[in-house]
Amino acid sequence: PMDYRNLDEEAAFAGQNTTTEHLAFHIHGRLAEACRDGTLGEGGKGVTAIKVLLRESHVAWAAYEAAV
Repeated sequence: PMDYRNLDEEAAFAGQNTTTEHLAFHIHGRLAEACRDGTLGEGGKGVTAIKVLLRESHVAWAAYEAAV
């Protein structure tokens, strides 16, 4: 849902700076929630940590890693 969109115009990001670092944090939160609530199936409930790595180019990237 975020691909090829101006994220600064999305309500979920209102008033926030949509840096790559912030997006990695946001995606982690959505994936962690999907693991906890069963959206990803029973196997998702067993996930204990997630690392999100976003690459803008071969030299520009950001990552966020944390427990679910």
